[in-house]
Amino acid sequence: MNSAIANGFQAGAGFGASSLRLMLLAVLGGLAFAFAAWLVGQVMEAYRSNELEVDESIVSLACVALLCVLIVAVLGWA
Repeated sequence: MNSAIANGFQAGAGFGASSLRLMLLAVLGGLAFAFAAWLVGQVMEAYRSNELEVDESIVSLACVALLCVLIVAVLGWA
């Protein structure tokens, strides 16, 4: 974003574009972690009810962690 657009945005909105980006990253990152926590809860519930074995649970939890890290990385990069 060039300086004229950034200044116009700040004058119109009352805050800078970088502040908006940081707030959106925080909100979307929080949603990603909440979704990951829900997925972990589902995996643990399936493990407790003997629908999943230990190795399937470990792979599932690793996939959830990887997915959460990738989502936050993509959000931070954008």
